[in-house]
Amino acid sequence: MQRRHLAVPLYRDRAEGTGTLDPAERSGRAKITEVWLAGRGIPRDQRASYQAVVEELWAGKPPQVTEQALRMAADGLSRDAILDKLVQDR
Repeated sequence: MQRRHLAVPLYRDRAEGTGTLDPAERSGRAKITEVWLAGRGIPRDQRASYQAVVEELWAGKPPQVTEQALRMAADGLSRDAILDKLVQDR
């Protein structure tokens, strides 16, 4: 379950305006992620890579991505830092 919380934060931790979106649906995850990326000022041309990482974490495939993310979380890195690193390593 932690991998899914890395993919999409819990309701209370999400950006404003995303509360009615369902993260169990791919379109909901995409919109939640898009709002989060826009809020961080991530350029549009980089957002597809973040969306791909979110989908990989949600699905748990490939397992190497999940394992790396969970190790970084155990080391105390923030969700933002973890996703930035996973995108950078693509």
